[in-house]
Amino acid sequence: MRGGRGGGGAFHEAALDAAAGRLWPVERVVGEPLSDRPLAATQRRAVARSGALLGLAGSERQGEAIAALLGVDGLDHQRARALWASGRRRRTCGQAVGAVLAALPSDEQLSLRLLAAGQRVGLWGEAVVIDPLSGRRHGVLCRPPPTTFALSRLRWGS
Repeated sequence: MRGGRGGGGAFHEAALDAAAGRLWPVERVVGEPLSDRPLAATQRRAVARSGALLGLAGSERQGEAIAALLGVDGLDHQRARALWASGRRRRTCGQAVGAVLAALPSDEQLSLRLLAAGQRVGLWGEAVVIDPLSGRRHGVLCRPPPTTFALSRLRWGS
């Protein structure tokens, strides 16, 4: 289940599989190649990463900050956090991730907001965007890069 939802794609695939009831196996099947199917432990770790990125795991304060950063309505995010906290089962947590993904505003800045959220919760190091006109680097949490409108104004001189 790749793509198709705002901000979904491969990063949230394990959580979306869990939400749909497609739980990965606990043990390997005898005779099955090792690389064919990931195990339940892998799915649990991936669901936890998705929850961290979307502000479902961690403190309430951090969750509110991530919701604001991602542009998700506070009440929708609060409901998803309650669902996440209600059980540590893969399916329940996957449903919480799916609820936040469905609430994400899909626009040209979504990938930058997701990068900034991942940086804020410590999933990766400093996320940097390079301005295509000046070649300058901008940290996604420090200063947003120029918008498409600003870029088009600079290019066409209007």
